Amino acid sequence: MAMVVGRHVAWRWQGMKECCWLTCIEMVMQYKYGTIYGIDDQGQPRPAHSAHAMAEFRRNRGSHIGAHADHYGLRENHALNSPVAGVGEWRNALSRGPVIAEGNYGWSRFGIGSHVIVIVGLSGSDNLIFKNPNIHGVLPHPRSKDSYFTIADAYRLAHTNAGQGPFWQLDEDLPVTGIPATAPRVTVPNAGAGSQQWSQTLQNTVRRI
Repeated sequence: MAMVVGRHVAWRWQGMKECCWLTCIEMVMQYKYGTIYGIDDQGQPRPAHSAHAMAEFRRNRGSHIGAHADHYGLRENHALNSPVAGVGEWRNALSRGPVIAEGNYGWSRFGIGSHVIVIVGLSGSDNLIFKNPNIHGVLPHPRSKDSYFTIADAYRLAHTNAGQGPFWQLDEDLPVTGIPATAPRVTVPNAGAGSQQWSQTLQNTVRRI
C-alpha cells in the first residue's frame, strides 16, 4: 500500500530495552531536526537526551510521552484525541508531520502489550502507516519497516496516561483547528460501542514498554 499523505521517517530499533517511548521520540527528532536529541530553545541541536529521559532509560521500566513532552516540544493533538476523529483529522495531522501514539500496540492490531509507535502516513485505502520500534511486535515491510492498521484499530488499542494523550505531535506541526492546547477531552455518549470504549480508555493509566 502506497503512502498518499505523510512523511518518510527513518526507522529505529529499541533493542532489548523497554524504551519504545524514547526510540519513538528519537525517530521524530531525527526526522525533524537531523538529531535524535532534538533542539534547544535557540534552535540549536542538543548534545544529549534530557537527564530525566536518561534516568528512565537506565531504570528500564518504561515511561510515558507526557513525562518528556515539554523537553522535546511535543504536545497532545486534541483533534486526534477526540473519539469522533476520522480520516479528515488524520489526513490533516499527517500532512504536517508524524504522530506518536501510545496504546496496546505491542502486537499491532492484536492489542497485546503496552507500547509506543510512530504513525507516519496514510495509505490510499485510508489505513494508517506506522513505524514500530520493536521488530518482534509486528511483521513490517522488510526494507521500509512500514506497518499498517486501520484508523478504527488505532483507537481501539489507544490508551492514555493520567488523562494525557494518546496522540502526540511536535508543537510546530500541530494543525490549526481552533482547539486550544488546554481543550478538555471530548466524550460522545450513546455513539456506539467504539466511541464508548474510547471514552473509557481516556481514564486508564498504564505502563508503556
